[in-house]
Amino acid sequence: MRHVWILNHYANPPAFPGGARHHSLALHLPEYGWKATVLVSSVIHHANRQLLPDGVGSAVETVEGVDYLRLRIPQYEDNSIHRLMSMGAYCARALDPRSRRRIAPPDLVVGSSVHPFAALAGSIIATRYRVPFVFEVRDLWPETLIARGKMEENGAPARAFRTLERYLYRRAEHIVTVLPRAHEYITRCGVPREKVAYIPNGYNARDFEDLPPRPKRKTFDFMYFGSHGLSNDLDVLIDAYASFEARYEGKRPVRLRMIGDGPLKEGLQKRAEELGIRNISWEPLRPRGDVPALASEADCCVVVVGDLPRLYRYGISLNKLFDYMGAGRPVIAAAAAANDPVSEAGAGLSVPPEAGALADAMLQMASTHHARRAAMGRAARRFMLENHDYRVLAGRYAELLDRILAAG
Repeated sequence: MRHVWILNHYANPPAFPGGARHHSLALHLPEYGWKATVLVSSVIHHANRQLLPDGVGSAVETVEGVDYLRLRIPQYEDNSIHRLMSMGAYCARALDPRSRRRIAPPDLVVGSSVHPFAALAGSIIATRYRVPFVFEVRDLWPETLIARGKMEENGAPARAFRTLERYLYRRAEHIVTVLPRAHEYITRCGVPREKVAYIPNGYNARDFEDLPPRPKRKTFDFMYFGSHGLSNDLDVLIDAYASFEARYEGKRPVRLRMIGDGPLKEGLQKRAEELGIRNISWEPLRPRGDVPALASEADCCVVVVGDLPRLYRYGISLNKLFDYMGAGRPVIAAAAAANDPVSEAGAGLSVPPEAGALADAMLQMASTHHARRAAMGRAARRFMLENHDYRVLAGRYAELLDRILAAG
């Protein structure tokens, strides 16, 4: 069996919060002749929790047959200079041969963003082992930071990131992206179109089988779960729900469940108080393994994707959206992106990312007959099974890795 190393600073098994892409792919890759080891941080990003004891630089753990190499990095506060330092620490620790002595050598290395330093480490490691390197692009850096107003387009940091980005594009034998139109951005950097493959995020169909029916409650529950950060645009959701609550005249009580954590949570809570929102609950972050059952408790799930045409013209591939749909829940998506999985699936309502439009959609969904919402949920699950089952996506990934090795 061939061995692939996947470098992803923030990957985690289901017992922790966060995205499940690489755990899910690694879970199914052995069916196609590949064994994966995922090189991850010792700090749980969303919880700022250190998993390795003092004096231990790295450790191997196996979860559901997937091997993780945890690399010790210092704890940090979100979105501070210390987080940037942690990215450099992850890269340095991954490059230290002493950290990797417990795992078998790779036949191929995948370096995955969010940040590009993980991919840089993967590129250097692939060179040392004389094996192919694949650059997996989940976030476009520095484009994401520029679009969010966190970096000047022509500033020195942006120029440095662009230099690194283009180096990684050139260095990689192949580029994998989760965004359906990211090839338009990547090819403008001088990369041939045939060098870019689209393998989106997905869901583990087995985790969403035999979910219990939604418990009978007096309330109609809207639900959001995930990070409460700058990139989640939750101020739009809070403003929309305030407008909805003021206008709602139905007999059934309605509640908005906000589940998760992040640097903006406290500010969002204050905003809700200022607006006089009554029926809202703020719940803690939950482990990844709880997500299927959690999503199935909702009457309708909500996601907001900000109005950033510079960024979202390349599309979206949101883990939380696929979790909502995989659980068979109708969805309201307030987004202005190049792709629209909700409309494509017939899984709910899609509106512009504006508080007024979102409030209107919430009013419409709350008054929609149960049978119609159930049909939306079934359409969502059907779409996910046909297009985003990680078992199928792992087969596509393995086929790509096989082609790369066959090409020498």
